[in-house]
Parts: sequence; structure tokens; C-alpha cells
Amino acid sequence: MREFVSVVCLFLLLITPGLAQDEPSPSASPNPNVKPQPTPAVLEFEPAPSASPAPLTETREVWRIGVAGSEPFVVREGQSLQGLSVEVWEALGQELGVKFELIAAESVSDVLQGVQDGTYDVGVGALSITSERATFVDFTQPYYDSSLGILTHARPPEKRATLQADFYGFAMAVGTMLVALTIVGTIFWLLERNSNSEQFPETVAHGVGNGMWMALVTATTVGYGDRAPITPLGRVLTGIWMLVTTVTLSSFTAWLATTLTVQKLEENVLNDASQLHGKRVAVVTGTTSEVFARHFTNQLLHVESYVVGIEKLNKGAVDALVYDYPVLRYYLSRNSDLPMRLAESTFALQDYGFCVKRGNPALSRLNVGLLRLLESGIIRDISEHWLSQKQATD
Repeated sequence: MREFVSVVCLFLLLITPGLAQDEPSPSASPNPNVKPQPTPAVLEFEPAPSASPAPLTETREVWRIGVAGSEPFVVREGQSLQGLSVEVWEALGQELGVKFELIAAESVSDVLQGVQDGTYDVGVGALSITSERATFVDFTQPYYDSSLGILTHARPPEKRATLQADFYGFAMAVGTMLVALTIVGTIFWLLERNSNSEQFPETVAHGVGNGMWMALVTATTVGYGDRAPITPLGRVLTGIWMLVTTVTLSSFTAWLATTLTVQKLEENVLNDASQLHGKRVAVVTGTTSEVFARHFTNQLLHVESYVVGIEKLNKGAVDALVYDYPVLRYYLSRNSDLPMRLAESTFALQDYGFCVKRGNPALSRLNVGLLRLLESGIIRDISEHWLSQKQATD
């Protein structure tokens, strides 16, 4: 019995180390020859906790909105501010549920500077999104697509002088033709009156008149046949007269066609930016018109506002004004008596957006809100109200 117990104990001692190796202790080193089996991952998707909206500023609950620009994007009526850009911002503020106050600035440059130094939380107005401006402020999604337009005279100043020169030339041509008909008609009468008195009577007035009539119908190649020379010299003169008048009338017709073509070209002058070369062009200082116009001409006149530029154009100090197309179009619709017109083509496509200080955490909120307004058609309705409806007379 004692021997049987000893054998059992020995057997247990032999198998105990193997059992211990099957369940290694946490501190034991892993066996490099045994590849660990991956534990199946359980993926659980839980909604992220709703974060409070990022504040626009840390110190102000009421956002300060700097507003500047030209009609119809910013319209000042007394102390109130209206316009396309202002209405879009008001719709955006309502969409985001924020409080704000509108502050009128002197110019777009002042708005950009105020946003950069923190005077304004948001810049609103006809703010073109450009690479230069994007270096010191951040822009939102564009809410309006714009471009530059060319405002010029309805009839160029040189047009009047050209018409006078053309009328003078035409009068000279007609006078020369009458003199030539009188001379040739008189010669016809002198050559034919003795041998052909029936067609060329002896009386001076009647005879010279018939001669002039024959010279006229011969020159115009109509040839009614009611008057015809019968003398040899009369027929020779008629042949020479035919040759001379054929060449003369052809030249006159070509001159007249060329004159009308030149006048047509003058009427269509400055229809695109490439025709600004060599022209005196007014641009508003600090705007995109100044940046793009210098690529086409070096004769730039810098003015403080587009209204001053229009005054310069009306006085003939410049040949054209380059500025935002929708602004110029709106102005002409409200001042249809001005002898000016917009060029048919536009150039330098650009977008309008709002601006905030660089790195502002609320920029994404503004972008999302603008996209919602675009998708819902609210911005389209605002644009049609301020542009299409108010320009019905354009």
C-alpha cells in the first residue's frame, strides 16, 4: 500500500510541470515559436456627444459685423443698412441663431483691416475672394458669382468728329459730281446742238439740261435711250465719260462702304478687355479692378469710388471705367439717362464671400449655414430681388 501511494505521488509530480506550462503566468515571457491568436474585435458605433457650437469670440456674445460695399450689395438708407449682402448675412445669422449688430464701415479695405485686427468679427459686403486677401483673412463659401465689367460711352467722343468728317466728304463728292455733270452736259450740248437739235435744243437752259441728263444716265449705267449722241465727237466723249464714271462710282461706293464699316466699329468699341490697350481707364483704388485692369493698359486713373469714376467718364477724362459688373449694371438701371453703356463681355470672374479673422473656429459653422441657404434657394431669391427685379428697366 505504501508503495502504491509513492507511485501515485511520483506520477503527479511528473505531470504537474506540463499543466503549469499550458497556462503561463502574466509575467512569463511569450514563446517566440508560438504565434498568438488574434482576439476577435467587437465594433460598436455610438453617436458622438453633441458638442456646443464653437464661439465666434471668447469675449463677445453679440457679433460685430463690419459692412461696406456698393449698391446693390450694400444699400445705406439713413441709419439702416440693406442690400443683397446684408440680407444674405441676416438670413445666415438667423440660420445659426446668433446675435449681431451691423456696423457701417467707410470702405471694403476698412472692413478687411477691421476683421484682421479684431475690430469686427465678420466682414460683410461685396468682398471679392482673392489670393492676396486670403493671406490675412479667411473667407467663407462664396454666396454670389461676380465678374468685372467695362463701362464706356454710349457713343465715343471721337464718333461725332468722324460723322462730321464723313458728311463733309459726302458733300464734297456730291458737289464734285454736279460740277462734272454740268461741264460734261454743256460739252454734249455744244457738240450735238447743230446736228441733233431735237434732243439738244438751241436754248442754253434746255439744251444744257438735256446734256446733263444724258451724262447722268450714262454715268449710272441706266441708259434710258431718250438722249443719245449722233456726232462722232459726241460718241467719243460718251465712251470716255462711261469709262471715267465707272471707275469713279466704284471708288465712291467702296469709300462709302468703308466709312460705314468704320463707323460700325466705332460704335462697338470697347466690347471686351483686350480693347482696353492704349485707353485711359478709371479704377477704384484697393479693389480687384485695379489688379486686373493693369494687365491690359498702363494708363490707369485711380479714384476713390466708382461714382467718381463715372463722373470722370462722363466728363471725358477717361475712356472707360472698370469695376464690378453687377454694381455697374445696377447703377445704370437706376440712371438710365446717362449716355453710357456696359460692354457686352465681362472678364476676371470672381466670387463674393464673408470674411473672418484667420483661424477663427466659427468658420465651419458659417460655411455650413451658407451651404444650407444655397441649397434651400434662399440666396437665389435674395439675389433675384435685388438684381432682376430692380433692373427690369435695363
